[in-house]
Amino acid sequence: MKKQLVLASSIVFLLACDGGKSPKQYATPNPPAEKVQDEGEVFSPTADILFVVDDSGSMSGHQQNLIANISTFIAEFTKGARLDYHIGVVTTDTDGYTAGRLVGSPNVVTPTTPDHDNVLRANLNRGTSGSATEKSFDGAYHVFTPANAAANAGFIRPAAALAVIFITDAEDQSTVMGDPKLFYDFLVKQKNNDPRKVLGYGALVVPNEMPNCYADGYNPPTTIFDFLKLVVNGPSNDLRLCAPDFGKRLSAFAQNIVTNAGRTIFLTRLPWAPSIKVVYGTLDLPSDPEVGWMYDRERNAIVLGEGIPWDSQPLGSQVKVYFDAISPK
Repeated sequence: MKKQLVLASSIVFLLACDGGKSPKQYATPNPPAEKVQDEGEVFSPTADILFVVDDSGSMSGHQQNLIANISTFIAEFTKGARLDYHIGVVTTDTDGYTAGRLVGSPNVVTPTTPDHDNVLRANLNRGTSGSATEKSFDGAYHVFTPANAAANAGFIRPAAALAVIFITDAEDQSTVMGDPKLFYDFLVKQKNNDPRKVLGYGALVVPNEMPNCYADGYNPPTTIFDFLKLVVNGPSNDLRLCAPDFGKRLSAFAQNIVTNAGRTIFLTRLPWAPSIKVVYGTLDLPSDPEVGWMYDRERNAIVLGEGIPWDSQPLGSQVKVYFDAISPK
């Protein structure tokens, strides 16, 4: 009996989909009448995380709050999974030639960056001398333009999930990407038209919503909220900059990135469910939703449990999924 092999390094991304759910698309527990062999699939265990930080005059305290809690954010990437991340920072100021250029040195923070927590703190500390016309969408858009290809080299990886995190107390005032659907479609195009690889988050201020928490202007961040509703990881993907539990909520963003980009393998072929076998390094993983795996029929995906002993295998160990592929009926 020939098996299909699906490979992933260390962890495999959960790229949540909106799920067209025709029952005919999914395997039954009975032996299929027709079995087919497919090429192995390789999944890239990577996430590129882009902070878009408002550097206008009202943001000093909010930036310091972000910096004070960033270690708890990064710590989530080593819990329950191993996430190969790139973290870059740009600002909402797009008035000059540096629009969309990642800041800091190094300007890409990875798990192997020496003293990575402090490097990221420095990169996030953008000050308050930026333009008062905050262009959150345009700031992210310019990261991908040819003019910044050399300056941002190494940050964006084609196979990686992309998580964009907006840190601002103002409504978006972009002129190039002012429409949230236009901006969303642009990001999806960067990910080879795969919406499962585009994640969005916002740490925002809504006028008059919380005591002693003032927005820069009188308009709520409606445009940013509209974008956050479009991405697959919504709708609970925003928090308030003045929230007393800001650090906890920021950590929840990181947990959401891991959940949506770290623990599920979407299969392109339908498996005969009883034939599925999952191996992590030299460890056979049980069919268990906590310490092993489960098969999600509706999404045709293997979902890895949070309690898998990731540290039991050397860094770089692979997760391999074997199964007999069948033709849809």
